[in-house]
Amino acid sequence: MKSESIDYITVLLEVSSNPDGLIIQKSLAYLQRFMSGYRNGVSIVGIKPDEGLEIWSDFEAAVHRGTGENGTVYECFYRHNYDDSEAWRDMIAELQKFVVAKNLSLEPDVTKTQVVRIKLFNDIMAGLFMRPFLYLNAPSISYLAQFMNGLLYAIRRHCVDNSIEQRMHEFERWVQRERSVHPLMRWDRVLLINSGFNEEGAFQRFKDSYGAFTNENTTP
Repeated sequence: MKSESIDYITVLLEVSSNPDGLIIQKSLAYLQRFMSGYRNGVSIVGIKPDEGLEIWSDFEAAVHRGTGENGTVYECFYRHNYDDSEAWRDMIAELQKFVVAKNLSLEPDVTKTQVVRIKLFNDIMAGLFMRPFLYLNAPSISYLAQFMNGLLYAIRRHCVDNSIEQRMHEFERWVQRERSVHPLMRWDRVLLINSGFNEEGAFQRFKDSYGAFTNENTTP
């Protein structure tokens, strides 16, 4: 498999060019949470996400020089104009220029593993519940949904085992039944509506609902 920088950049550009069904809207904040989920997802399939990130570090250094800002790439572009959609556009434009300047090959080169590490997935879910600021920067159901989209995207991309994705589909059906809503409504949207569109309240409902779902579906 290619370096994790190349994989990360490839996915970032793929998702940015075709965000439908993956990103709620063209928001740099949502894109950042999606990619955070992606990096956690690759670890679930046995890839170390912190290896081979030199190229991304080079891009980050170039962003620091170009924007005069410090921090992560996402933070730099957001602080540079304080508009989520414009920050998305500017970051992707600069990343595309960087790829051309470095003559990077982004051709797909993905070797799929056979199984996912269920224990690590469970550990990540526990971490989300206990330390949402570490994973999401805020206890927000929309940020959580983007994180989970990224995590599942990584598993689909790198693994033939779909057990975790199937589990989340079952959870979604469970939420739909519990709330008596249309079977096409996403779990995050259901919980957000049931919480009066309060992001933090919906995040808490997710914790409670996922815990109840897990208890009902755990074999003694």
